[in-house]
Amino acid sequence: MLYDSLSLPGADEWGCEAEKPSKYVERIRTKAYGIVVVTLSNEVGDGRLAIHDITLAPLSRTGALMGDSDLGTAIRRWRCGSAADGTDVLPNLLPSTCRG
Repeated sequence: MLYDSLSLPGADEWGCEAEKPSKYVERIRTKAYGIVVVTLSNEVGDGRLAIHDITLAPLSRTGALMGDSDLGTAIRRWRCGSAADGTDVLPNLLPSTCRG
């Protein structure tokens, strides 16, 4: 998918969205600025996790959420599990590497 050089695609326009891609994932969608939202399914077997969201947000070389001014640059790292991005799972239930 090609985008103009002036702005990032909107929500659910990144091409990685999916419904029920696996037994444990109910849905994958994107939000503005490329934040990936994974909704866990009931099959995870834990009501504290089922139908809850875990997010992955792309960060620039400065550590900020990537925006239109970062077009054409590489993602420096990903922020996982931040409530600011929409994760609604308690931090102690996330892997230690995925706590915002």
